[in-house]
Amino acid sequence: MTVAPLETIGLFMFAWTSLGPPYTHWIAPMIASALIAIANFAIYMSTIDYMIAAYGPVSEAATRFLIECSSADCQVFQQRLRW
Repeated sequence: MTVAPLETIGLFMFAWTSLGPPYTHWIAPMIASALIAIANFAIYMSTIDYMIAAYGPVSEAATRFLIECSSADCQVFQQRLRW
């Protein structure tokens, strides 16, 4: 969890650098997005590890619940866009 503060740093960095080409270089928001992605992955993996260690034999149900909750957001992208 030592990389968890990267989430906040990345979000602030993305907010301050997302004005566009006249103001900032295009790589600045990409670096911020990379920081956010690294922090999200670390938080997600530590949550899975905690659930496996804490729930033991029933950890499959606990991790499946977390995966189902996090994949609920993807339903929006699975539908065809109507123009």
